[in-house]
Amino acid sequence: MIPEYKHIRLAFKSFVLLLIFLMFIFVGLLVYVYSQLDGTSLAPKIDCVLVFGAAVHKGSVSGPGIERRVKTAANLYTSGIASRLLLTGGKGDEIHDSEAEVMRRTAMRYGVAPEDIYLEDKATSTWENLMYSRIIANEMACIAPIVGISDGYHLARIRFLAFRQGWEHFRTLPAGDRPDIVFERLSILREVLGILYYSLDIFIDVDGN
Repeated sequence: MIPEYKHIRLAFKSFVLLLIFLMFIFVGLLVYVYSQLDGTSLAPKIDCVLVFGAAVHKGSVSGPGIERRVKTAANLYTSGIASRLLLTGGKGDEIHDSEAEVMRRTAMRYGVAPEDIYLEDKATSTWENLMYSRIIANEMACIAPIVGISDGYHLARIRFLAFRQGWEHFRTLPAGDRPDIVFERLSILREVLGILYYSLDIFIDVDGN
């Protein structure tokens, strides 16, 4: 009986490992597919664009992630496609300005009028980016669809979390420029792990923290 029991345990462990592997591959493909979106099917006019923050560098200077994302949103604005920008991202520490504030200066540098810029500067995670921005988007009376902009590798998790929070008519668009290939691949791995993590309800409380 003992050897037979061991075989059952081994088979069960193998099945679980295979299931985890297949889930990892599936989510990885999902992340890749969303990273390849090109925005050609976007509506001719977008009322609100939601731009997700990235790292702020020393001296409260925009990092390359902020530059890529804000530049894409600003191009939509200056070309007459987007009407308003909602920039989301809080402080990584007490020394630097919030991601949203740094993005605001970057957007203005790219030609976005300050009166068309709205800030969400409390969020410290993608979940909170969406949660707090949804409140502001409602206050702005944004006309659907709302388009979220971030680096391509980030979009699958954004869409997944937006779905979990009950966003309707929410779409995504990758930043026009791509990061360094090594950084991008490491980021894809992180995103896959992030989606798997958020797929487990046991790790998420009712407030989404």
